[in-house]
Amino acid sequence: MNSLEEDRLAYFNMAQEGFERANAATQESVSKSFRIGGKPVSMKFAGPALVRKLTGAIAHLESEPSDSPELTIHVWDSKSTGTPLPLMLSNLIDLLRLRWFERLDIRKEIKGYHGDRIRTIFHLGPDILSIYDTETNQALYWIDNCESIPYYEEGYPITPILNWWLEDCGQQLLHASSVGTPNGGVIICGKGGSGKSTTALSCINSKLKFLGDDYCALDTDSDPKIWSLYSTSKLKGPDDLARFPKLKPLVKNPDKLDKEKALIYLNDYFPEGLIGEFPLKAVFVPRITGLHETTISDISTISALKALAPSTMFQLPGDGVASFKKMSELVKKVPCHHIDLGTRIERIPDVISEFLNG
Repeated sequence: MNSLEEDRLAYFNMAQEGFERANAATQESVSKSFRIGGKPVSMKFAGPALVRKLTGAIAHLESEPSDSPELTIHVWDSKSTGTPLPLMLSNLIDLLRLRWFERLDIRKEIKGYHGDRIRTIFHLGPDILSIYDTETNQALYWIDNCESIPYYEEGYPITPILNWWLEDCGQQLLHASSVGTPNGGVIICGKGGSGKSTTALSCINSKLKFLGDDYCALDTDSDPKIWSLYSTSKLKGPDDLARFPKLKPLVKNPDKLDKEKALIYLNDYFPEGLIGEFPLKAVFVPRITGLHETTISDISTISALKALAPSTMFQLPGDGVASFKKMSELVKKVPCHHIDLGTRIERIPDVISEFLNG
């Protein structure tokens, strides 16, 4: 290990010490266990303040504790625990707040502190620090004030940490929606407003099951398989909500829709409509046509890759080259299609079911 990697490991250990201090101060530690990407994951909280905020979206993946979790995430905040960060780490956070344009790269990775073994980003604004040790599979998640967690972080929590870890496990986080059955399903990818959420939500209480809205995990070790990550969905604006009037009373943040997307915890209301995994049968790229019926047509692998790769690579930290390679291989392995969305939203699940069965 060179001196720079030693310094980065010292940085990780200092953050770990911050968690231990907070955990000792609260005397209310909470542990939660999940199966993510088919593997056991443990989350340890210094106090209860962040438990619901960071586990509500993955509650459908909760499992019995494992004696040997493959990822352990330590979570705490300074306000509820009354515990400041260790001095040198606190000074780093102050520097990042002041000189973020010099110290953070385009993916929010902290320059100099992010390396091959220690991965780290700082999410300016809510001020969330995420660190992951690739050798020990230990991660740390800190926020200054538990009340500053943004709604989108509650809906899709700890995404950078999961992305780093799944990447090391040979899986790939995808920015895509996904629906299907135990026999197989599809991912739906494209830019914002293309109809991903509409397609996924139309399948609630249908023959199909909901696997994910914004993110899912791809396993390419053998035949492609898709794993669920989050059971939440986001709808943008009153027009989207108008398409699903029955979901309007279920929105978590109804008083903030002028500046936030409508967030819905589907596991709280439709647990039987969710699914944790299935074999991947096709890639769908949605288009809103304004026509009456929904139809499916062929699309080139290049067009499918253009719909899938940019948003995934832009939104997530990690090895962009490796991610692009996995997505390139994916669109060559499974059929790729346009799904041209009609105005009869209730027909969308039937069209997808007919495709999967045919």
